[in-house]
Order: sequence, then structure tokens, then C-alpha cells
Amino acid sequence: MKRKRTIWARLWRILFAIILFPFICIALVALILYFPPVQKKALGIAERILRENTGLEASIGRISLTPIANIDLHDLSLLDDAADTLLVAEDFIIRPELHAIWDGVAGIERFRIRNLSADTKALIPEIRLRCKVGRLDVVSDSTSFSDAYTLVNEVSLKGLDLTLDLPEENGEAFADTASADGSSPFAWFFDVRTAFIQDAKVQLNPIDIDVDVCDIMFSG
Repeated sequence: MKRKRTIWARLWRILFAIILFPFICIALVALILYFPPVQKKALGIAERILRENTGLEASIGRISLTPIANIDLHDLSLLDDAADTLLVAEDFIIRPELHAIWDGVAGIERFRIRNLSADTKALIPEIRLRCKVGRLDVVSDSTSFSDAYTLVNEVSLKGLDLTLDLPEENGEAFADTASADGSSPFAWFFDVRTAFIQDAKVQLNPIDIDVDVCDIMFSG
């Protein structure tokens, strides 16, 4: 009888260790990331990924990893070739899709942005977009890079102040953006199922459209 209890106790210890192992690994990674050499290396990798995917210079003040596998980029900035700041965010929190990582695929399950300021300046020909966002939460279900498609389950936006400067009305206001070689412009499709917007202001120039939104929610 004592031998049976010993076997069961050992099995429970093994099972407990298997369940606890992933959490221990995440905690160790989060702890190791606070060491200056490791953090400097992680910052370099994150900045390189942003630079390669946006074509802009990226600067990150600090990077951290929470126990629930959130990657937090603090004091994020994106700059153009002239070193003009196009985007600044106090916090950019990303939760990667863990099951996608196991499959060797990059995926984002959720991300959150706090206190963002952006100004496209001369980045987009004939159009300038300026905006401030207090908080943006996006919960994504799936992303297909081959189809340029993202299914977004939920979007929550608070404290938006957006100004869009459009070209003057003339024959070239909305000219075809296809390049000279006949290729089509890049496009990405977002399928949004539920959105909640609070305290938003949108202004379009020069057609004098000014929209203020206190609370709005739609579901599709």
C-alpha cells in the first residue's frame, strides 16, 4: 500500500512539474530580459524588425516581457529619412499568438497602444494625417500574410483626435496610385467584427467636415 502511494505521489509531482514548466520558462525569460546586455540585444532585434517592416528608423526606450507573455515596448518612436519624428507612443503592448509561434509563424493575438501621436508629414504624397490616440485595444483572431488579411474580433478606441489634410479639388486630387510599371499599390484588408469608439474627433480639410463622437459601438 505504501508503495502505491509513493508511485502516485511521484506521478503527481511529474504532472505538476510539466504544468509548471512553461510558467517557469516565461518568468525566467522576463527576469533575464532585465539584465542590461540582454535588454540591449532585445532592443536591437525589436528595432530591426520594425525597421524592416515599416521602412522607417525605429527607436525604443525600453523593452519588457510580462509573465503572461506580453511584449511591452516603452517610448517607441518612428522616424523618416530626414530624422523627422512620424510616430511616438508611450506604450506599445503586444501579445503574440503562442500556438502560432510553435508552428513557426509570426502572429499577434492582441495589442494595445497608449498615448500615441502621429504625423505622416511628407510620407504620403498629397495627403497628411495627424492624430493623437489615448488608448487603442485590438483583439485579433487570425492573420493571413499571404492574403494580406486580418480578422479583428474587437477594437476599442478612446481619445482620438484625427485631422486629415486632403489635396485641393482638381483633376489630380485622387489620381491612380498605380506605379509606372503597371503594378498595383499595396493593400491590406481588415475584417472588423465589433468596435467601440469613445471621445473621438475627426476633421477633414479642406472640405470642412468636422465630426465629434462621444460614444459609438457597432457590431457586424
